[in-house]
Amino acid sequence: MSSVDVSIIESLFTDLGKISYSEDYTELSSTDENETDSWRKGMVSGNGFVGYVTSGSPYGDTFIFQNMHFIMPNENVKDCPETYDELETVKQSIVNGEDITDDASYDDVYRFHPGGQLRLSFEENKASDYVRYTDYETARTGVYYEDKNGIWQREAFTSLADGVSITKLSSSSTGEKGECHPQL
Repeated sequence: MSSVDVSIIESLFTDLGKISYSEDYTELSSTDENETDSWRKGMVSGNGFVGYVTSGSPYGDTFIFQNMHFIMPNENVKDCPETYDELETVKQSIVNGEDITDDASYDDVYRFHPGGQLRLSFEENKASDYVRYTDYETARTGVYYEDKNGIWQREAFTSLADGVSITKLSSSSTGEKGECHPQL
């Protein structure tokens, strides 16, 4: 796939400093064994209690859901750490290839535990201008690409107020309806 025109990225977001995006992808296989860390290449959304990691390609997405209640409880009080003010430092450390460490104890925080997964697959055509992104301002993740049927966009986010993850599948810019094949 060719490189995405910067104007496409700029049209999707109001503040480029609050996003991350990728023009390439790793599609998780539903039939073959995936590399142990394949899911780590995905985009994330969450509210501290529930969330997901999504990986995929223009024509396929895999959502791996997480819920803090999946972990066996213990006697400790569980709190979500307040780390929102550390986002910029963490992003810059990642960009600069630096280790991210702190002295905080996270003994009373639930660890990530994968839950169910949802796989979405769509009819394949020759995609161009593919972008997979996370918008840190809105906690949205999404996919943008173009093919013979127009421009396609998919978005998902996790609602703090409702405690659910939501995925929006839209028609193409030309009104073409996508045929989605979900697999739980």
